[in-house]
Amino acid sequence: MYRLSEQEVLRTLKSSRNGITNKQAEERIKQYGANEIEKEKKPKFITRFFKQFLNIMVAILLISAIISITFAVINKEYADLFEGFVILFIVIMNALIGVFQENKAEACLKELQKQDRTKVKVIRAGAMQLIDSAEITVGDIVEMKAGNIVMADIRLLETNNFTCDESSLTGESVPVEKMSGQALKSGTPLAERTNMAFSGSLVTNGNARGVVVAVGKNTEIGKIAKLIVSTKKEITPLQKSINKIGKIITWVVLGVCIVILFASLLAGNGVKDAFMLSIALAVAAIPESLPAVITIIMALGVQQLAKRKCIIKHLHAVETLGSCEVICSDKTGTLTQNKMRVVEVYSENSNTNDLYQCMINCNNSKREGDKLFGEPTETAIFEYAESNCKKGKLKTIHEIAFSSTRKMMTVIVNDNGLKSFTKGAPDYLLERCKYIKVNDEVCILTNEIKEKVKRQYENMTDKALRVIGFCMKTLEMTTKEQDYEQDMTFL
Repeated sequence: MYRLSEQEVLRTLKSSRNGITNKQAEERIKQYGANEIEKEKKPKFITRFFKQFLNIMVAILLISAIISITFAVINKEYADLFEGFVILFIVIMNALIGVFQENKAEACLKELQKQDRTKVKVIRAGAMQLIDSAEITVGDIVEMKAGNIVMADIRLLETNNFTCDESSLTGESVPVEKMSGQALKSGTPLAERTNMAFSGSLVTNGNARGVVVAVGKNTEIGKIAKLIVSTKKEITPLQKSINKIGKIITWVVLGVCIVILFASLLAGNGVKDAFMLSIALAVAAIPESLPAVITIIMALGVQQLAKRKCIIKHLHAVETLGSCEVICSDKTGTLTQNKMRVVEVYSENSNTNDLYQCMINCNNSKREGDKLFGEPTETAIFEYAESNCKKGKLKTIHEIAFSSTRKMMTVIVNDNGLKSFTKGAPDYLLERCKYIKVNDEVCILTNEIKEKVKRQYENMTDKALRVIGFCMKTLEMTTKEQDYEQDMTFL
């Protein structure tokens, strides 16, 4: 789709800038499938049950149990059946515990996946809708902004300082600038398809609108997922150790049985008696309780971790996790909730109404019912200001989106006259500010006051806080756009 013009893309997908209808969406979901990465097919219960026996120690126990029961029946020594059935019971219980734990873990994971569903803004039949990411389909018109994760492969139709972090797909660490309105040459590498936004990438700046061209397994990230699903699974260190011990026990027991068999025959015993003696020795030498003890210990470990909100899918993974000395993890959204809140505010002005107005208006967060949607930093600012602000959010007349070079964002509103509200990196804002509000009066921003403000935000950064600066400007009808972010008043 990157090779076609915007009109050709819409025509090919039988869509328009007003999107498809809900009925068309339902039909296309049936045709293309849900917008979910293809998951590994889960084996049935019976398959999982018998998989638990694919262990050399368990196999030896099964063989010894069968031999013990067989000889007890042949010799009509029914009292000896007990030992064989005990071994068989241990093996079956061992398998059932393993299957039960896997099912329990998967049920928990399914619940987490339901809670982790992302909502996406789409336009259908000209109306904006907020739908589950699994329900978007080919031909849907999707809106994206900074902080959003792209949930499908999208051909861009409109962009405004739009950049995406595609490191998970291309390995490129620097965000890629995206542009609409251009068709690219055939064979353009994935990392250079600037008119496309790919599933799994993160919107780092600006906003955009585009049409969905691929969902689920047909996305670029979905194609990679297919390869991951087909990879061979490695056994855990514990399983390797058990297999090694099992082989040693097997060869030692087999060797001793052969020695005892020949020694018994040389001592003049009959073939039947010699064979029975060697088999009895083999059954006695096998540690039938070992697999059960290992399974029970691991099951207890799983329960302990479950109390600490950790889900273990496979029992043997408990031991693998226990063997780890260092765990490397991306912090935001993994070890935290990816939520932020305002904890400290500094202003030279005793009247903070202008500051709260700036916080609310220079913000792309939106409240829909009880829920607040937007990038974590913006929602934190919006929520804080909303609880303190006397005025609501004003209608935005114009927006200059945040960019990595300017490090600020500006909106123009009409509040009994034109005003601009700007937020961004404090050091960048101070360089563009000429005034500061002190005790509700506009004063010249002297070098002395500027140094005082710098010390304040440096103190905040020393506490590992994310610091955002706010300022405003009263505009005239003749004010040019390039002057919106000059000679501002620091709030």
